[in-house]
Amino acid sequence: MNVTAIGHASTHTVTLRGHDLAHEVLGKMDFVEALVLCVLGRRPRAEEKRMIDAILVVALDHGLTPPAIAARMAYLGAPESLAGAVAAGLLGAGSRFLGPASLAAEQFAGWTAGLTDGNGPEAYARLARELAAPSAGTRFVGFGHPVHTEGDPRVPALRRIAQENGFHGKAWRLADAIVQELERQGRRLPLNAAGGTALCVLGMGLEPRLATCLALIGRCGGLVAHILEESAAPLAQDAWRLIDTQFTAPPADIRR
Repeated sequence: MNVTAIGHASTHTVTLRGHDLAHEVLGKMDFVEALVLCVLGRRPRAEEKRMIDAILVVALDHGLTPPAIAARMAYLGAPESLAGAVAAGLLGAGSRFLGPASLAAEQFAGWTAGLTDGNGPEAYARLARELAAPSAGTRFVGFGHPVHTEGDPRVPALRRIAQENGFHGKAWRLADAIVQELERQGRRLPLNAAGGTALCVLGMGLEPRLATCLALIGRCGGLVAHILEESAAPLAQDAWRLIDTQFTAPPADIRR
């Protein structure tokens, strides 16, 4: 018989990673603690809990992004399905929205594999020059932002929390060296929140995939907020009408 180590339910109990949910988890652990227990099979250290909490908050919302618009449009079409609207928003997460966190983490994990915390600034600067050389053709995931062109305001906060909790590691130092090298070349490409999330996840020693996983968990709350607002103050219908008027009106010369 196949079993899972995550948990199980019986007539009178629910178990999460060997802990009785009703008596050992509820009221004893907050959401981040229970989440880490569920995903990693252990309770987080205090500094991990603070860092993961910050990552969840950073991902919570970023305005009317495509995932939020997708959630609102899905709710417009099926207001009876809150779950479907949230799912529609999550399906809009990928290589351009929310998803880049894991791609950036994988990229930085590869770049820093040969570095140690003992390497000095020269080693990071040298690697940054190699990666940023025009001939290298490197695509820097987790850098640049269409709105925050002068720098993502969430990144300094993530950096501070990473520093305070001991997670400002070699990936952060390489990212800083890359930004400096690009600026030296006249290319302004500051780190964005997806990149900052990736660096924090690597600093904690977690696998790269968890960067996007945490972003998705955080964004669920924001999508619920958009759907509830849509139910009270709809804007999806107006957006549909605008698109229909602007882009689907037939040309004047079409014969009817």
